[in-house]
Amino acid sequence: MPNRFLCAAFALAGLLAIPAFASAASVTIDGTPVADVVAKDGHLLVPFRAPMEEIGATVDWAAPVATASMNGSQLVQITIDSKTASILNSEHTLTVAPVLVNSLAYVPPELLADISHAHVAYSPDHMTATVTDFDLEGINDVGFTPITVWIWGWILVAAGVIAGLMGFIVKQQTA
Repeated sequence: MPNRFLCAAFALAGLLAIPAFASAASVTIDGTPVADVVAKDGHLLVPFRAPMEEIGATVDWAAPVATASMNGSQLVQITIDSKTASILNSEHTLTVAPVLVNSLAYVPPELLADISHAHVAYSPDHMTATVTDFDLEGINDVGFTPITVWIWGWILVAAGVIAGLMGFIVKQQTA
């Protein structure tokens, strides 16, 4: 009788341990655990909408495409089951394609790093990923990087110089 009780106790303990190992996959973004992490083919995936809205982006969904925008500028566009994403209007190849699970789009954490120049530490042995420095500081809230702001500044200066010269020429011709 004690052996049966002991076997039943071990069997129950084994069954209770299975969910703990099954849900061991985890992702944190700047120290905050991400709910609903999905594992696919050895890769971790996080919900697309929540991190985008956390940084102030608006997410639009027109199946199978999801687009995150900020202040009218497109930050990122993903397509379910496609490894190609558009980030700041540049094509990027993802390690794993976004998937749809229970009507939610899931993406690899590396996508967040590509958008905001964050850092991702990934441990495939422990099925964990840590994303740090996830913000849009380098994008200036409208999708411009510092170099594009610099270029546009010089373009505007050149346009001002040309307009000034044109005004001077017109004035000289009318005099």
